[in-house]
Amino acid sequence: MFYYKAIVTFLLASVAALVQAAPESSTKTVLARDDGYASINPVGLTLRSLDARAPAASLASQTRSALRADYPFASRQDARRTLSPFPLLAARAVPSTCATTILSGIVGLTNSDTGAALGYIEASANTLGEYGVTSDLSSALRISFGTPACASVASYSELQITTSNDLASFTQLGFITGFSNTGTSYNLDSGLDNYAYLGGVTEDVSVLVILTLVPQSAVDLPNSFSAATSIPEGVESAVRTWNPSTNALGVQWINSEGSVAPTYLMWASGDNVVVITGDVSVFRSTFGNDARVSLTLVTEVVS
Repeated sequence: MFYYKAIVTFLLASVAALVQAAPESSTKTVLARDDGYASINPVGLTLRSLDARAPAASLASQTRSALRADYPFASRQDARRTLSPFPLLAARAVPSTCATTILSGIVGLTNSDTGAALGYIEASANTLGEYGVTSDLSSALRISFGTPACASVASYSELQITTSNDLASFTQLGFITGFSNTGTSYNLDSGLDNYAYLGGVTEDVSVLVILTLVPQSAVDLPNSFSAATSIPEGVESAVRTWNPSTNALGVQWINSEGSVAPTYLMWASGDNVVVITGDVSVFRSTFGNDARVSLTLVTEVVS
């Protein structure tokens, strides 16, 4: 087990280094807005085209494919059992015979405090690789994800959501740790104004993370923000939940030590970016009185 852990840790570091190598000089400066609050975004950087990252993403994809060939887990729970330190007690992973229902649609935003509709997740990410909000239905981001057709549960979790009309090199929808985070910067918690951007992630990170024995917490892997800014950040992609009775989409962030973080969706309207944070009041005191939001999938079954 430790042999495989060492190999995968090396692969993670290699992929992150190739994809997110820092430029010769990056000044980590946060913009002060006209309203007196801080921006969630850096300034003073030379941004790169997001389209230029496809070769590195391909390397990451090859790494994931090789790992999955060795570990064809039916689920993340099977993976954890199979990687048990007691091999004789490990359960055998068996392929799922349940068909997958693919759902496709767009994501609507509602102000959680007032109930007012705010618009939709916008298809065109900004120059830093972050997703914002649009009122134009035709400009909304299209997403899709799969659920087991033979299952009937109140809520599905750990969903991998794919986008289809933006960021061709980063088609997994995920969250990317914030540039100005402090302390343990990959963590969200009460008393911290830390946050994570909604953006594009190259990979389904779950298999890689499982093999490093940190099942769901953020890791440095290719993402749209880091590709644009050359600043390495951590990502989590399998953090979405979906309630089939209400079509509500939720988010659950996992901190670095494996704890479940308080997770609130926000619309940072001054920068027009959707983010999550662990403390709404502290976030607002730093970045402005932004709306806490909820997400709803406007969906149709396509297969």
